Amino acid sequence: MLGRLKISLKLIQLNEKKYKSELQKMELKEEELKKSQNLLNSFLDHTSAVIYIKDIKGRYLMVNKVYEDLFKTSFSELKGKTDFDIFPKEIAEAFIENDKKIINAREELTLEEKAPHEDGLHTYLSVKFPILDGNGNVFAVGGISTDITDNLQTKEDLKTLNIALQNSNKELDDFAYIVSHDLKEPLRGIHNYATFLKEDYADILDEEGNNKIDTLIRLSNRLESFINDLLYYSRVGRQELALKKTDVNKIVHDIVDTLDSTLKEKNIKVYYNALPEIECDQVRITEVFRNLITNAIKYNDKEEKWIEVGYLSNGNKQECECKDGHTFYVKDNGIGIREKHKESVFKIFKRLHGRDKFGGGTGSGLTITKKIIERHGGKICVESEYGEGSIFYFSINERFNEN
Repeated sequence: MLGRLKISLKLIQLNEKKYKSELQKMELKEEELKKSQNLLNSFLDHTSAVIYIKDIKGRYLMVNKVYEDLFKTSFSELKGKTDFDIFPKEIAEAFIENDKKIINAREELTLEEKAPHEDGLHTYLSVKFPILDGNGNVFAVGGISTDITDNLQTKEDLKTLNIALQNSNKELDDFAYIVSHDLKEPLRGIHNYATFLKEDYADILDEEGNNKIDTLIRLSNRLESFINDLLYYSRVGRQELALKKTDVNKIVHDIVDTLDSTLKEKNIKVYYNALPEIECDQVRITEVFRNLITNAIKYNDKEEKWIEVGYLSNGNKQECECKDGHTFYVKDNGIGIREKHKESVFKIFKRLHGRDKFGGGTGSGLTITKKIIERHGGKICVESEYGEGSIFYFSINERFNEN
């Protein structure tokens, strides 16, 4: 009996030592996360734009150094305060009203705003966007504002305004890239160590403890999917297009061939013919057709399913028109889209159905598709009758020059 007790005590001591080692490793990962946070703060403080985050009640959660310098304040003084504590009433009301637009629309908006300086009111071009929690609810509003006061009087000033908007969008892309790239490794470490804890200590923890670890693993997996999509979305906007003559017939044929087993399993017929050869980035445009075709497969609950891929040889679809362009479409007889959702389907991480319904996903596919098409100087739009099916039209401008 005494020997068994000694063995049990030895096992407990070994488990305790192993547990402490795992905790030390997690502490190292936390230190890596702090370093990533410092890198992000350095980026925010050295940009020329005013950057800030407020919660849904308008209380400041973060401002960068440019904000502090311009308005002669510090974050320690601002934290928890609203615009009414900082600016004149009419200015604060305008800021709050614009923030409400973002919260209600749940999408990025570009706005002109006025802010008081020592030499009078200045005009800002603000890119504001909602920030969502793990349940998809808006919990904060972020903003990147560029002072355009001196750029509003002449035609040359209008050109500068467009550049300021591009710079704001680029900074937003850079912000997304840094956040997604630098958080991946610490997040992967947290996921791995949570998995180790589950494997090694499942029999020691009670049911509640195991459930919490399972939740941590599930949420870290989902967050990694969001981060990967955000990272890829930022890359789509950063990398140069490799333009060349491309046979669109071959693109669609190869996609259909790749999806052959799925199409047969779901009894889906795909029709296409007479698609032209165009100048484009073949890899990116292949992704556009693949995203639209796989969506047509996914969102279809009919017994007899079909997909049609076509080309408007007699001209452009008006809503998607672009000069010197080609207009394509992907049509299906699937579940369709309600009228009120036709614009929001192109917003990043926007899903119209439950997290796991229709195969799940992060809701970034159409956002990436739209980004690729816009990089080609084109547009995308959708016609749909709820319950009957959808047609996605998109145009590609062969003579478009990004620069």
